[in-house]
Amino acid sequence: MKFNYKPYFFSNHKRWMLFPVCFLFSFYLSAQNQLRQFSIDSLKLRIQTHTNEDSTRVDLLNSLGYKFWIISPDSSIAYGEESLEIANQINYLPGIAFASRVVGVAHWDKGNYELALAYLISAMETYKQISDRLGTANTLTNIGQVYSEKLSYDKALEYYVQSLELHETIPDNLRTVAGISTNIGDVYYKQGKFQEALDYLDKGLKLYQQLDYTYGIGEVYNIIGLIKRETGNLPEALDYCLKALPYREEVDDKSGYTHNLECIASIYIAQKKYDKAIVYLNEALELAKSYGYKKWLRDIYFDFKIIAEAKENHKETLEYFEAYVAVKDSLFNEEKAMQIADLQTFLEVKDEQEQNKLKKQRITYLEQQSKLERYFRYSLIGGIVLVIFIAYLIYGKQKLKMKKDAELHHREKALSELELENSKLKEVELQKKIEFKNKELTSYTINFIQKNELMEELKDSINQLKKNPKSNISRELNSLNRMIDNKFNIDKDWEDFRLYFEQVHQNFLTTLKNEYPEITHGELKLCTLLKLNLNLKEAASILGISPESVKTARYRLRKKLNLSKKENLVDYIMKIGEEVEMEIV
Repeated sequence: MKFNYKPYFFSNHKRWMLFPVCFLFSFYLSAQNQLRQFSIDSLKLRIQTHTNEDSTRVDLLNSLGYKFWIISPDSSIAYGEESLEIANQINYLPGIAFASRVVGVAHWDKGNYELALAYLISAMETYKQISDRLGTANTLTNIGQVYSEKLSYDKALEYYVQSLELHETIPDNLRTVAGISTNIGDVYYKQGKFQEALDYLDKGLKLYQQLDYTYGIGEVYNIIGLIKRETGNLPEALDYCLKALPYREEVDDKSGYTHNLECIASIYIAQKKYDKAIVYLNEALELAKSYGYKKWLRDIYFDFKIIAEAKENHKETLEYFEAYVAVKDSLFNEEKAMQIADLQTFLEVKDEQEQNKLKKQRITYLEQQSKLERYFRYSLIGGIVLVIFIAYLIYGKQKLKMKKDAELHHREKALSELELENSKLKEVELQKKIEFKNKELTSYTINFIQKNELMEELKDSINQLKKNPKSNISRELNSLNRMIDNKFNIDKDWEDFRLYFEQVHQNFLTTLKNEYPEITHGELKLCTLLKLNLNLKEAASILGISPESVKTARYRLRKKLNLSKKENLVDYIMKIGEEVEMEIV
């Protein structure tokens, strides 16, 4: 549940201070409630007939932008920006707040995360200014969702918790409370904090069941199933994922249904029930291809690869792995291209806003100067009659001119400070781009290592099969072996990976070795993968071992690092070397 807009609501302890404002807001709330009942065509017709640039047109544009959130984000942005321009001109604060939120949410839906945050934070500040608790709470939720998709989970939790605390004080708001609780549980799950995740998910599930909200029930069941799978409780994981399936189907949630099918298949794979897994994977594959769900398609190909590998079907293993890598690289390239475009657009908009601000200041100054010149001419005309009055007037104007000169000097100084701040911002953005390139190299290196380890495993299997005396099998294996040799990357060794890794996380391995001299080479390798926040399945593929072996290795590593049961291994690894990295940045 992405969006949650409801009428504005004021806190009781501030109403006595805001009676004039609240009187105006009552009209705004009534208008917004009525406008939300109109269809898109009705709103468009009303906008065409109402051409006055006033609060009514702002409300109409905002309502239309809100309608387009899940239909056409570009249209939503266009209507929201037009509304924001008019609202700023007439200083209509409720309209400014909602227009900023409309544009921010639309940019989030397009993946323009930096722009989304800029608009949403502006909306939140305006909502706070007018003491609109519901608007503030909804915007806090949107900001948390943006940070969650940016993988900034700590920031996401910060805003989610603020939103939940505020929403719980608002009557008749159970569905929103359930949705935010589910969001918090999902973030904890992605952080590997499973017990905290289950606590919030249980709260969300009970509220959804109380409200008989089908979509929410299916969503929570699926996330709980994933948690049970990660913790190794496969029977319960399968039970929750199977229970989620009909709820997904009932609300026609094609993406969620496809994801559910893949989750069920992955559990069957973990149970080595490959034939059952294939049934669910085939259905998921068809849906993923039909609707272009690349994210699920990537996981489906990986599951097929595991099954083919388990059945020792080497040709299919290679084909599915190549398909998996192709989809994964495509997703990676699309994501990075979107991030770069988002950053460029954000800088352009910020620069344009600053230029507009300076232009307005310049226009104001010129208007003031023009006004002074008119006063001076009138004073000269009057001076012909009264010389004494002229002298007095000139004295007064000279004093005023000195004051204006001082103001001009102050503005020039402010402009210089603004230019210096912009220069610092550009330096920060340049540093971010450099960090992005280093992380991109790390991601590509991991892909190369995964591919090469699979090639090594396939070659070993082929060499074993070549011992078979049947000549026809030997010829086929030789052909397959040559194909692998053509694709084999010789620059795959651990030292190359370590070199790339150290460029991003400098002194990480050195710090580990110094603090824990007994740590082995294999444990250092596992630590680097934990530092990259890879899940069990990906870590197992890179290390060439089973997920259970990865769990065992992680357990031994915890003992060697002297961690208590309450301490999270991934959190501990993430903190190592952070102070050094911050100093470098």
